[in-house]
Amino acid sequence: MSAQPVPHLCFLRSLGDIVLYDIIDGLPQGKALDMLESAPVLCVDVSVIGSTDIRISRAPTASW
Repeated sequence: MSAQPVPHLCFLRSLGDIVLYDIIDGLPQGKALDMLESAPVLCVDVSVIGSTDIRISRAPTASW
């Protein structure tokens, strides 16, 4: 079973910014682009980033 439905459902419900990670170059970037291109039609306003670098998911968070 693929883990792809989880970030897609988070995207559809606008649960927050999404980082897609995969070891295959171009795959997470392409999936992120597909999601971002559908955002205006679905009225979704989140950031989606795709990367092959796991360190991108450990970006500093905003302080409250």
